[in-house]
Amino acid sequence: PATSPRAPERTHMNQKFRRILLITRLTLRLELSMIVPLLTLAAVPLVIMSLLRDTFAASLHIVEGYGQANGAEVIVPGQAATFAFISMSHLGVLHFGDQTWGTSDRVRSCMRPSEFVLGRTLAWAVHCFVLLAMLVGGAHLVLGLPLPASHLALLCLVLATISAAIGFAWMVFNLSRSTAVVDAGCIGGGLVMSVLGGAIIPYALLPDLVQDLSPISPVYWALRGFRKVFLDDAGLSAVGSELGVLACFAVLFGILATLCWNPERAVTGFAK
Repeated sequence: PATSPRAPERTHMNQKFRRILLITRLTLRLELSMIVPLLTLAAVPLVIMSLLRDTFAASLHIVEGYGQANGAEVIVPGQAATFAFISMSHLGVLHFGDQTWGTSDRVRSCMRPSEFVLGRTLAWAVHCFVLLAMLVGGAHLVLGLPLPASHLALLCLVLATISAAIGFAWMVFNLSRSTAVVDAGCIGGGLVMSVLGGAIIPYALLPDLVQDLSPISPVYWALRGFRKVFLDDAGLSAVGSELGVLACFAVLFGILATLCWNPERAVTGFAK
């Protein structure tokens, strides 16, 4: 029988897809080998949520007029968005470890850089999604976080937040030469974005200058969308602007990461 002219193209795409999934599986397996630090990282925001829930509840009752809110509607998504960014420091240790050991060089010699990046990105997206699902699920059980009216809007906001966090991570990784710099960038940057976004101190209580600076933080836009979903029972159309801005942050971080991409640069496992 005659061979379809599209057969070689399909074979090439199948091989490319398999290589991407191979990197995804290897990255996830490496993350699972460090499951204890990952679980510890997931426990920290739950503690913060428990300590600050009443503070956010008071702000919602007195300042903003949400008399039935218990505070979890804001502190939970705020901390989830914050730790989506901060948790990238954990992934940076693994990413730089691969480069220090020469694993990344050997892997990239068997595939295109775009396949390597896509495989890593997919694994990091799974990591973030599991982390955020654990936080939201745990808060629902322990802190009384109510379920939103629109699960689709919540899912889209989670995915948009993850996209911005991964873009930020690639930018920090490509600008850094050691895990110490990655830790400073991801943890420090995540905390600054959290404060600006109103995830640690209620936004209504922030000074005017900080409120003016808040829109430069992806956490601000993520939390603004989550507030609409949890406090106002908003649907997908109501959070379109927040989704669009988070997508722009992801694209901007991705462009900066691409401009800084240099697979030949020397890296160290710790500080330099």
